[in-house]
This record gives sequence, structure tokens and C-alpha cells, in this order.
Amino acid sequence: MSVTAMIAEMNKQERIAWLGAALFVPVALYLGWRLFLDPAGIDGLASTAAQRAGARVFMLFLLGYGWIRWKGAGRFIDERDLRIAARAAVVGYLWLALTLIAAAHVLGLESFQDYVRSRSLAWLEAFLMFGLVSSGAAISCTRAVLYWRDRR
Repeated sequence: MSVTAMIAEMNKQERIAWLGAALFVPVALYLGWRLFLDPAGIDGLASTAAQRAGARVFMLFLLGYGWIRWKGAGRFIDERDLRIAARAAVVGYLWLALTLIAAAHVLGLESFQDYVRSRSLAWLEAFLMFGLVSSGAAISCTRAVLYWRDRR
């Protein structure tokens, strides 16, 4: 089966889930690499590309979402889509809560104060965007897997 035929069989919500996975996962990996593995990120610096990556991926996702909603044939959402979206939202919000709680905990620890002070504002902004983008990746991947499993 070709990719085009497979996409044609998907409903709108499944297409949106795969679009989100295709956009959010690479950007989350990129931000994680730039913040925690890149030598500049280890030193507490972040590039402007890392700062703006999250905003750009959200903008691309919204454009793709609008295109799928406008051009796609068929019903936009049904009860199955609502159940899948609810399960995926729980996963995404739990991941976001975990990242924010971990960040708040690190900020409150006395032993990490030198580490926190060594981070630039650009790095902290990119870290917050990493939490948001990785949450979007968790939601999109969960939805894509649930749709894939449902079709099997």
C-alpha cells in the first residue's frame, strides 16, 4: 500500500495526529539536543533558532490543521475521535505537569542554585518551549498510535 493511499483512508483527526507527530517529535528532539547535549546548551546558552523553534512548529501545525479541516472530506469529529483525544490529552498533560514539576523542584533546591544562575534567559525560554513541544509530541504520538491500533 502506498503512502498516498494510506493517507486517503485516514479520517481528518488521524491526519491531524500524524501531522502533529511529524512536526512535534523532530522539534522536541532538536530542542532536547540543543539544551542538554550541545556544548553551548551545556554552558547555559541557547541559539535564536532554539528559542524560535517551538513557535514555528506551532504555527506550522496550525496551518496544517486548518488545511486538513478545510480540504478533507467527511465528518470532522465523532465519538471515537473524542475518546481518543481525551486519552491523548491525559498523556500530554501528565507529561507537561511532570516537566513543570521537575523544573520547579530544581529551582527550589539549594544545591542547584549555581546551575540555575548559569542558565541564560534564552536557555530558560527554550527549556519552557521544550516542555510545551514535547507535550504536543506526546499528545500527537498517543493519538496516532491509538488510531493505528484502532484500525488494526
